[in-house]
Amino acid sequence: VERMRDRSDEELIRDFQVCPSLSERNGMADVLIQRHYRRVGLWCMRWCGGDVDRASDLTQEIFARVYRNLDSFAGTAKFSTWLYT
Repeated sequence: VERMRDRSDEELIRDFQVCPSLSERNGMADVLIQRHYRRVGLWCMRWCGGDVDRASDLTQEIFARVYRNLDSFAGTAKFSTWLYT
């Protein structure tokens, strides 16, 4: 996991897409989530008008969707652009 932290988001996703090991894929996804969780959570908090429970649920749903759809990331934009789209 430590070596994953030095890689860019886009490099991690490329590795994620070709990695056959579920545990390694989960580790890569965890690094991505850790990098972006706070920012997405704050965005959700604003979007939900300060409702902490709704914002937390929305943040979890966003990252569940991210995990399910990482294989569709084409790399034509930065990961953060894809994430917020």
